[in-house]
Amino acid sequence: MTRTGELAAKRPGLYGDGYLRNGCRGCHSRHLEELARHEAPEGVDFNTHDEEPAWIDRIRERATGLTPTRPAAGAPSVEHRERFRAWLDAGAP
Repeated sequence: MTRTGELAAKRPGLYGDGYLRNGCRGCHSRHLEELARHEAPEGVDFNTHDEEPAWIDRIRERATGLTPTRPAAGAPSVEHRERFRAWLDAGAP
């Protein structure tokens, strides 16, 4: 784990919400119509922090796995994925 990933593990809440807001909610929002969702399944929405825990395992796999497929616009750097994974591993506080 990089130094940034270590810091994120210690203070994960500082990072995760911004990652979701900037990398996920552009497609995963209940306020978007079908075409604007860019194939994000209906009902898989991250408008509020309460909606995210149900999807943590899927988010972890899709956004931080060995071959990340999300965000659809392209995978962030390894460092950003590590920070996001640290946030998820801490229970997405």
